[in-house]
Amino acid sequence: MPARRTTSFTVRRSISVVDSYQSLIRIDGSWESHVMPTTACEKHNVHEILRMTYTINPIGIVHSELKRIEDCPRQENEGAPEATLELFAEYIGAASDIRAGDTLILITWLDRANRGTLATYPRNDTRLPLTGIFSTRSPDRPNPIGLHEVTVIAVEAGNKIKVSFLEVLDGTPIIDIKSTR
Repeated sequence: MPARRTTSFTVRRSISVVDSYQSLIRIDGSWESHVMPTTACEKHNVHEILRMTYTINPIGIVHSELKRIEDCPRQENEGAPEATLELFAEYIGAASDIRAGDTLILITWLDRANRGTLATYPRNDTRLPLTGIFSTRSPDRPNPIGLHEVTVIAVEAGNKIKVSFLEVLDGTPIIDIKSTR
């Protein structure tokens, strides 16, 4: 077991490191235990891990009839419309082998999500218990990444891919596309 160290610093929330493997995080006035992955602590200074930032460049944009959050179904199988994925010119070559009938995992950045949400009522049903956001499929979360399984209906005009049942708003950035094959 590593030697016990105590250090205090701030990264969006008050954090006090108890040792390399465990820290306490103060959220809304109460302390919660937080365990850093052993491999992360062994390879990096904890301070460096908490300061890391990442750059994600959108590869395209979603065109959808869904214009307002209130219009979005909760899940793709609850009445989500077809949508068109428009890839930016520099990424057209990456989609050259996508064909009608392919199943894809579409990764989006839910840019209109509330990034400060840590708990929610599942499906907005207040009769259900308040649930930690990581146990739900809510778009509101610290890093609002959307994962969507879609079927390609057609590939149009080189940079446009028409897909089935996509429950995101018009203008949602696409950050990646992965094949399921």
